[in-house]
Amino acid sequence: MDKVYIHTEEETIIDKGYSIVELDGKKYRVKTTNSQGTSVLPKLTGINKGSKSTKTSKIVSEVLYIPISTQESVFQEKVFDPVYPSKKLKEFVEELVDFTVDQDNETIELTGTVESIQMAKSKMINLAARHAKKLSYTHFISFPIQTNSVRLSIEKIQQDIIEMGIPDIDARNNSFIKKEKLHFTLGMLALPNSAYVEKAASIVSELKTVLYRELNNAPLQVDIKGLAIMGPKDSKVGSVLYAKVKNNENGIRMLHVCELIRAEFYKAGLLLESDKNKRLLLHATVINTRYNRNNSSNDNAKTLLNAENNGVGGGRNSNTSRTNFSQVLDTYKDVDIGSCILKELQIAKRFKFNEDGSYFSEGTLQLP
Repeated sequence: MDKVYIHTEEETIIDKGYSIVELDGKKYRVKTTNSQGTSVLPKLTGINKGSKSTKTSKIVSEVLYIPISTQESVFQEKVFDPVYPSKKLKEFVEELVDFTVDQDNETIELTGTVESIQMAKSKMINLAARHAKKLSYTHFISFPIQTNSVRLSIEKIQQDIIEMGIPDIDARNNSFIKKEKLHFTLGMLALPNSAYVEKAASIVSELKTVLYRELNNAPLQVDIKGLAIMGPKDSKVGSVLYAKVKNNENGIRMLHVCELIRAEFYKAGLLLESDKNKRLLLHATVINTRYNRNNSSNDNAKTLLNAENNGVGGGRNSNTSRTNFSQVLDTYKDVDIGSCILKELQIAKRFKFNEDGSYFSEGTLQLP
């Protein structure tokens, strides 16, 4: 369609952030901007001819975080949409909303109707996630297990398993998760530079008000009972043996809190689109045979990130060796491990540890 440019002083706001104006006896659809949602400031805007929209909508603004390192390539990606099969993302977004890039804060402010912002944001997040997939995971969102009685209970179970003499599992390899590293993973993160890390840490800090209100300032308690294998239900062969969160009132409360936290990271573009709709499996890994020293060639790339990421959605990786845990499950399938209070939410850095052996945190929120 032909496009012309004009100034408008103040007009009725029309669906998708446009106004209908008359020029030389012809009506045009004019894109407008309004940060307050009540009046239109004078602005040079593009006009698409021939619009007949008459529905009034409120104009709003929303800020989206997409790292500068990926913004240019993301904007050049083709949009996967049957209506816009040949458009690049930038062209697609420009037709829906006004946007401003803040390079210092690595943010993009979108201005338009709620519907148009949602459409633009969805495409931007999806394509940004595709680029993020190419990065290795560097961090994970974590609830560390710090209750000593639970740590010791799991350590005792690990010692008992060693005495069972199961192949691929012995005290000389890295299969056993040390008690200082025990944790619940809420999601995997690819944070390749300090700007990403600072953004993740700021999200954790900003979650305080929401989480304290959700928890009603009461401790977040979780009950741990039984062991299971990562994979299909009732599996006895696999690579990851984990302790289960009891499906009671405390477990449901914890799951709800986890989903609130994940939603904030997804909204900021730090959780992958592919992880958004996966079922979050609340678990604490006890043994992971992918960590075996005799598999050290894979010890810092796909093998380990798949091992950790499988906790989000309960998937499995068929490219790794699998262990028969039948003997372990016969003994510990319903073992009562104990209850613990989750005291911290962390952005834990993979492969970096504190002096006591616990994961180094790049951002920590103390819980009630």
